[in-house]
Amino acid sequence: YCFFDGAMDQQLLQRRRLEADLRRAVEEAALYLHYQPIACLTRHQIIGFEALVRWDHPALGAVPPAEFIPLAEENGLIREIGEFVLGRACAEAASWERPLKIAVNMSPAQIVQDDIADIVGSILARTGLAPERLELEVTEGTLVSNPEKAVAALSALQASGIQIAM
Repeated sequence: YCFFDGAMDQQLLQRRRLEADLRRAVEEAALYLHYQPIACLTRHQIIGFEALVRWDHPALGAVPPAEFIPLAEENGLIREIGEFVLGRACAEAASWERPLKIAVNMSPAQIVQDDIADIVGSILARTGLAPERLELEVTEGTLVSNPEKAVAALSALQASGIQIAM
């Protein structure tokens, strides 16, 4: 049993509002990427960048990815957000003068999509980025929910030349 608590109701209401705002942000392309450099300390040079998705909410300001990514995974928006991030990051990296690597985080929900290898391949073809310049970063949790499907997807992506980091 549980007693009604006004704070719980308020939290649920805030979460629903944030979910609606996130949906609107995806529809209106209000998310953007921040690029964090990856350095090789032995060579003292930048060897790539990690693409990090960011969201500046009109009223709340910067919403941390740790807050909106789980929400996107729960309500099915992660596919759209993931494709946006991967597409934008690959297009940006393809335009760089130097062939630096681009690292993109992928959620467990993305990896177990039936067509993830096709989606990534299509984005690489569209942007012209060589597969060996892309590194997909996944968490160990990717293997927990559906290990067979995750391993098959990661193997297919790796076989195409993409690097996988865990």
